[in-house]
Amino acid sequence: MNGFRLVALFIVLGIVSILFSSLANANGGPVSWPPPGDGPLRFDPVSGISLIREQVSFHFDEELAHPTVNIEYVLKNTLERKTEIQMMFITPAFQDESLQVHEGERKVEASFVADVQINGWDPEVKKDFVEPVSGKPMTYSDRYSGSNRQSVNGHSFELSFEPTETQKVSMQYTAYGGAHRIGTVNEVITQLYYLTPAAYWNGDTKAELSIHLPARHYRVHSNIPLTQQDARTYQARLDRLPDVEWYFSLTDTTGLVFGTNDSLVHNRFIAIIIFALILISYIQAIRYRRGRYMIFGAAASLLVLFQFVRSIDGQYTSDNFLKLLLALLLAGIFGVGLIVVHILKLAKRRTGTESSLIKIGFE
Repeated sequence: MNGFRLVALFIVLGIVSILFSSLANANGGPVSWPPPGDGPLRFDPVSGISLIREQVSFHFDEELAHPTVNIEYVLKNTLERKTEIQMMFITPAFQDESLQVHEGERKVEASFVADVQINGWDPEVKKDFVEPVSGKPMTYSDRYSGSNRQSVNGHSFELSFEPTETQKVSMQYTAYGGAHRIGTVNEVITQLYYLTPAAYWNGDTKAELSIHLPARHYRVHSNIPLTQQDARTYQARLDRLPDVEWYFSLTDTTGLVFGTNDSLVHNRFIAIIIFALILISYIQAIRYRRGRYMIFGAAASLLVLFQFVRSIDGQYTSDNFLKLLLALLLAGIFGVGLIVVHILKLAKRRTGTESSLIKIGFE
């Protein structure tokens, strides 16, 4: 009956292998189109207004996809006369239409403009991003027509300057980033901020970029190098504006006990642990002729799988519900197997030809 034991073992391992090979895809859903981006755009390159400094800060709470963005400009009128300008602030096409603008302490009314068209400036359509834990490039799924034109909205408002006056202009809005789950254990959030339109302002501009996170267990990747100031803050201070846009991605590292956010690699580690538990319990059951070892192995395997499901993002989403169904299926396989062993044991006892394999049933 040794051959039967070996066949039974390979059947169990094969079923578990199939379940965990498909589990990587169960993590995913349709990925979103990349965030359209946001940033300032001034039409008139000879306005006489110089942008001395631009500060951009993203403030995230636990709802990573909707950070609050604070922007502060230090603007100087280089002319010896009073100057009024019309400014356009670009926001994503899917963005909330509200934008708060303050000129010093004075609130400035902004008018929403849909589908802004800017001659001489075409916003880039970003079709890839970097997974922060592995540093691996990933590609967005193109759910749209394939157009390379980026649709943006804008907010138009007026600013007034006395001769040679320097003033601060602040803006605030809620950003909507990309959320991507295909091929990852925890979702990756991406954001895009347009920096190059600041070339429309006069003079050289210093920039300060920062990201503020809700907790220490987040990983960030930025195409513009950032310095970690503390456990929750990343920052870059630049003597001049970059000639590229600012892209960054972040993810929660909770539950990534194997140091990877790659769902396939993560699930393989889980499968190896469960294989080991099943194999050890099976060998012990045969060696000591005690079915309780097999039951222990099944229970331990289910506990590992249950903890894996629970640790993905701390809540039972539709994706995690599918994983829970897989766990129940695995429990059913072990349960049916033990019932079959018990039935065969009773049958063999009646015929008086009980095999050594059946003796491990429920002794």
